[in-house]
Amino acid sequence: MLRAWADFAACGDPGWPPVTADATTVKVWAVPGDHLADDAVSDVRALWRGVPFGLPRL
Repeated sequence: MLRAWADFAACGDPGWPPVTADATTVKVWAVPGDHLADDAVSDVRALWRGVPFGLPRL
């Protein structure tokens, strides 16, 4: 987890795909093995559905 935070702080990439309007891939920190999971059906994801994630235009 510390390595993921350091990588994210240094270059913006924690080591797994970013959240997009169409996909919510999350990192599950687990013993014995960490893994990626799709969180598309969670209640938290439903709150963000429809929110534009594009960069603001100046």
